[in-house]
Amino acid sequence: MKLVGKIFSKDIYDISYSMWSHRNDIVHDDFEEKLNKKESDALKKEITNEYMKGYTDIMRQHKFMFQGSLTSLMEKTVIEKRYWLLTIRASRICFQKTTEDHPNMQSINLDHAFVPD
Repeated sequence: MKLVGKIFSKDIYDISYSMWSHRNDIVHDDFEEKLNKKESDALKKEITNEYMKGYTDIMRQHKFMFQGSLTSLMEKTVIEKRYWLLTIRASRICFQKTTEDHPNMQSINLDHAFVPD
């Protein structure tokens, strides 16, 4: 009889936990989506500007980030958009800095250099 009680208790726990998880997914995902909507809209303009600048003045190892279309980039999550934007901006700064510090580095940056992220 004790075994049946343990199994029954575990089943009740599993059911209540799955209901609680489902409720949290609905409540918090909707809430997060509303919060991220504003930020996502703000990021769209900034990403469009960076994307239109192209990849001529970024580090070579980041050029792959321009392989997708702007439309597919806009469909990414807010976190992915932030990552893309920050990476591209940092890459432009790094490219500019190395070019200014060492004028001959531009050809190396464009053709050969692979600096780890």
